[in-house]
Amino acid sequence: MGSEQNMEYTKSGMLMRFLKGSKRFFAGSILASILVAAMDMIAPQIIRIVVDGCLGEDLSQLPSLAQRTLAAVGGADYLREHLYLAAVGILLAAGCAEGETYVLRSACMWSKNSGAAQIKRVYAGGSG
Repeated sequence: MGSEQNMEYTKSGMLMRFLKGSKRFFAGSILASILVAAMDMIAPQIIRIVVDGCLGEDLSQLPSLAQRTLAAVGGADYLREHLYLAAVGILLAAGCAEGETYVLRSACMWSKNSGAAQIKRVYAGGSG
């Protein structure tokens, strides 16, 4: 019982106690944050590939992943003729980032409301 009691006063123990019933939302929020950051980093890379790889002539400066991606969409010549594909890619990345931001904010609002209810239960003497 002593180690159980000590666990409640450690940072991780307190976190687990407050996350009781909402661990999935917490994990979902972390995942949404990671996805938002990843989507926010994709749009500049699309622009870099188009400018450096398609409009410029030096494809050797692009990283191998960018070269493979460029080859997968039809190569530099195809992308030069269909620049709208780059715009569609940027819009998709931005749309995904905004969708994940919405999920993250919704989870935060749920967590805020859930946390307020948890505090009321603690101060009211309930066990939760």
